[in-house]
Amino acid sequence: RFLESRLDEERSRSQRQGQSFSVILADLDNFKIYNDICGHLAGDKALRKAAMLMRRTAREMDLVARYGGEEFCLILPATSKKESLFVAERLRRAIEAEVFPGETNLPLGRLTISLGIAAFPEDGDSIHDLLHASDLALYRAKALGRNRTVLYEPLLAKKQPAQIRLIDG
Repeated sequence: RFLESRLDEERSRSQRQGQSFSVILADLDNFKIYNDICGHLAGDKALRKAAMLMRRTAREMDLVARYGGEEFCLILPATSKKESLFVAERLRRAIEAEVFPGETNLPLGRLTISLGIAAFPEDGDSIHDLLHASDLALYRAKALGRNRTVLYEPLLAKKQPAQIRLIDG
């Protein structure tokens, strides 16, 4: 609810001021495997550590919120999609560089994160449309091999049915 409320506030503010803002969905790669190998206690610690890294790496004006499971949502006020790429990549590199116990047993040999970016108003003028667009971009990042950032493009909506989601991160 908090995230939904903040997204609504940001959409209204951006609309009034004629500005864009970006939404980033970020998902820890192979997190189900990490939990299975290291245990749920280690998984919880890894989630807290990743959240702390995201808050520390994001700009002061950005909002970082848990979106569910191992997924996070970032709201970047007054930020275009291309500008948000710098924030997302800084985040991705910070997670990639951090040491997580047991990560060497993961398919990529380390715990990484994939990110999908969409922006208001170019990728949608409703919160639902923005989240859907960033979700499609995130799904594409996973499909391309994980540990990457993908900007939403309208072609992504044509390539993939809306109901397809990568379940295991």
